[in-house]
Amino acid sequence: MSYNDKSNEDLVLKNFLDSLPHNAAVLDGEGLIICVNNRWEDFARQNGLNPGECGPGVSYLQVLEKATEKDYEDIEEVKRAISGIQAVISGDKEEYSQEYPCHSPEEKRWFKMGITLFRQGALVLHENITERKKAELEAERQKELLNQTIDGIPDIIGIQRSDLTIKQYNQAGLNKLNKELEDVKGKKCFELIGKEERCENCATVQAKKSKKLEKVEKQIPELNGYFVCISNPIKDDEGNIKFIVEQLRDISKRKENEEELKKRKERLETLFSSSTSAIATLDENNRIRNINDKFKKVFGYKLEEIRGKDLDEVLERGRSGRVDRSLTEQVLTGHKVRKQGTRYDRDGNPRKFIIKGLPIEVLGSVEGIYAIFEDITGLNQVQEELEKKNRELERSEKRFQRMLSVIPDMVSIHDTNMNIVYSNWNGFARVPEDKQKLDTKCYRTYRDRDDICPDCKAKEVLETGEPLLKEVQLSEGGWYDLRVLPIKYEKGEAKYFVEWVRDITDEKKKREKIEDQKERLASIIESTNVGTWEWNVQTGEVNFNEKWAEMIGYTLEELEPITIETWRKFTHPEDLNKSQEKLTKHFRGEKEQYHIEYRMRHKEGHWIWVLDRGRVVTWTNDGRPEWMYGTHLDITERKNRQEKIEYMSYHDELTDLYNRNYLKEKMKDMDVIPELPISIIMADINGLKLINDTYGHEVGDELLIKTAEILRDSTREKDFIARWSGDEFVILLPETDIDEVWKIRNRIEEGCSDVNIDGVPLTLGIGEATKTKFEEDIFDKLHESEDNMHKDKLTRSRSGKNKLVKNLLNTLSAKSDETREHAMRMTAYAHNLGEEVNLPSRQLNNLSLLASLHDIGKVTISEDILKKPGKLSNEEWEIIKQHPERGYIIASASEEFVPIAQEILYHHEKWDGTGYPEGLEGESIPFLSRIITIVDAYDVMTTGRPYQGPMSKDEALKEIIDCAGSQFDPALAKQYVKMMENSP
Repeated sequence: MSYNDKSNEDLVLKNFLDSLPHNAAVLDGEGLIICVNNRWEDFARQNGLNPGECGPGVSYLQVLEKATEKDYEDIEEVKRAISGIQAVISGDKEEYSQEYPCHSPEEKRWFKMGITLFRQGALVLHENITERKKAELEAERQKELLNQTIDGIPDIIGIQRSDLTIKQYNQAGLNKLNKELEDVKGKKCFELIGKEERCENCATVQAKKSKKLEKVEKQIPELNGYFVCISNPIKDDEGNIKFIVEQLRDISKRKENEEELKKRKERLETLFSSSTSAIATLDENNRIRNINDKFKKVFGYKLEEIRGKDLDEVLERGRSGRVDRSLTEQVLTGHKVRKQGTRYDRDGNPRKFIIKGLPIEVLGSVEGIYAIFEDITGLNQVQEELEKKNRELERSEKRFQRMLSVIPDMVSIHDTNMNIVYSNWNGFARVPEDKQKLDTKCYRTYRDRDDICPDCKAKEVLETGEPLLKEVQLSEGGWYDLRVLPIKYEKGEAKYFVEWVRDITDEKKKREKIEDQKERLASIIESTNVGTWEWNVQTGEVNFNEKWAEMIGYTLEELEPITIETWRKFTHPEDLNKSQEKLTKHFRGEKEQYHIEYRMRHKEGHWIWVLDRGRVVTWTNDGRPEWMYGTHLDITERKNRQEKIEYMSYHDELTDLYNRNYLKEKMKDMDVIPELPISIIMADINGLKLINDTYGHEVGDELLIKTAEILRDSTREKDFIARWSGDEFVILLPETDIDEVWKIRNRIEEGCSDVNIDGVPLTLGIGEATKTKFEEDIFDKLHESEDNMHKDKLTRSRSGKNKLVKNLLNTLSAKSDETREHAMRMTAYAHNLGEEVNLPSRQLNNLSLLASLHDIGKVTISEDILKKPGKLSNEEWEIIKQHPERGYIIASASEEFVPIAQEILYHHEKWDGTGYPEGLEGESIPFLSRIITIVDAYDVMTTGRPYQGPMSKDEALKEIIDCAGSQFDPALAKQYVKMMENSP
């Protein structure tokens, strides 16, 4: 290349780089800079570099390496950049990109470096992404601010996906549910409160249907409150729902207030309507709104006549000036008024009333007046009534005195000068009758003293104004309970006090007995397997009994010195935090008792389960927990039983595989993008019903267990196998494509090929399906694998059942005299007779099949009975007679043999109706069964049995003729004999 050509090429490269919108440089295969654009040079100057220091001819790798030698805060970023450039230049990568900060004193900046193969080296671009980064950071800040704001809201805020599973809850929601965010993600909201389905009037379901905000008020007993539920769907630009924001506001207090207001209103309305006073409700202009029945009766008005009229004008009857209207203004400012006055009824009759005005207040504002009129026209009558009441009061007081007199304890009332105002003279301080005088000093009457008692408790009560309760011991050994209660006036000053003295000597003895019982109880506890503990929460001091130490394999002496840390040392680390949470709730008063189950390490190294119960029994003066007592109970055996029950709830008892319920939940959990592709295999044991009916369920169970073993051996540790139904199995294969599925399927089929249990082969119908896209429904894939399994069974079932039937025939031959030669002769005889009577070809085929399988039911009968040389017992004969029905069941289990199942059932029926199993007679016996009856009898007679020698051909044919019309169809018997006589 000439010099001019080289110059032109450099110029073209330079112009190309200058046309790029970012800082750009071209490197050769060694990392040397070949060419840079103007933006590259400008950037170098702006950052204090001479363009020559990072321009053509300079190793860009060395420029970057020098940066790592400086006190540069992002050295690791530079090292990653060097590795990326080297990887592209060396050809290990086609391109490499990296975002990095490059802050200047004036501002924070970010750049994106991109490196691409270019010629024999690389093209390096540095794009300024500061604005995008700032936007991202601002978005993160706004997101965090939003989260903090939501967490600060006292309402429950939840975000649900379009499938109504939980994406997020704010802190108030998590606190209300007493759960962590990880516990709620992916679940339905109703599952979190222990419900099996959504609320009937779910706002979120309504919002999903309507695609608009929905609001519902409802009671949620599981959350202990009444809530307003607001669900707002968040839609994308196309109107599809992305999320639904659900807000639950606790309106329990409001509902309580509403209910209370309702009750108050009902009470007021009841009082209003049933009051013995005449009442009118007025608006703020003194105009009548309503009147009660008493008002109508007293004043003679109906509501329709006076509603909306000024009350004073109605009741003054034109006598202007007799009413003090300023009273109305006082009531409207919130005051209560009371006065006496005269008002007139509808007929103009004057009556005297006590008139009361009460403000009607709503939320602190006066919106009307209650006007109450109490008729005092008959005041003398009222005074007489009052005197009557006073007399009744006197009688009541006497009754009160008589009632107190029967109280066994001493009750007395004294004034502040210690004078006895009242006493029942009973009980502990019984006084002789000559001293039972009121208005005498209590200390003279009760103690024979001339001055007040030095230990007088009443004096203390009068000084403090507070009641006193105290147990006092007498010098002579008795005890009494003293209670002194002040009787106060409105200003709070005590004018009298009541003394109640009760003999508690016997009670004290009972208490001492109880304390003694407590000590014995403690001894009993010590003798049981219950560990006890005492803990001073403030000091850490603890006391354990010997049983507590024995639970974990130690003696108390081995554990010394014992503190609260001793307990922490042996408690499982995962359970310590749970225990602390329970203790905190108990200390706060949220839980009446501390109650928890956790693990403790035994001396031998294993973990035991402990039930720990306790309660704070004393508190410090400032309200902190002090001494706490409790017990430990070893519940390891119970927990093991629980774990076994939980294990069985997710496992099949026979095969020890997972069960259907577990796999359903696992499919939901694994239906996530990281597990794709997810494959499913469904397998079904061919002919299991036939096997169960023929060989018994024990053989069928062995086949199920063997199938489970093969599936385990053929799959991987990460796969999940479940017994889906009686004879079906499902395998869940995460991160497995269709090629890997076929490898696993081949291993399964190879494992089945050599299985033979009691002569029964194992074949499976197998189907598979693979989910490769997240939007595909995993349960649709399960159904697809099931469909493919059924298709596979169609191709395998016939050969599998034929193989099984051959095994059955071989088994029958081994167990009895039903040899292969017998079946072949039977087939030949039956076919010839079928042709003789002109049977169509399809019936001839069925007849041949019937000849082979007519005694297949004998395969289920014991060999001892089938080969018994002597006469069968009645019980044995009844078993033999069951073989047609058993053969019918076996044939009915196979689609191929169903056409001859009924003929197998009736092949031992007789023409005269004396056969079995149903006693059919004549032509009601299937035609093919009648043929088999004849040829079977002929072959048995001519070949013999262990208990009977063979007949000649002529003897056998004569027997058939003799039994025609009784055992055999007479027409068929005649044709068969004729056919056999003409045969060689």
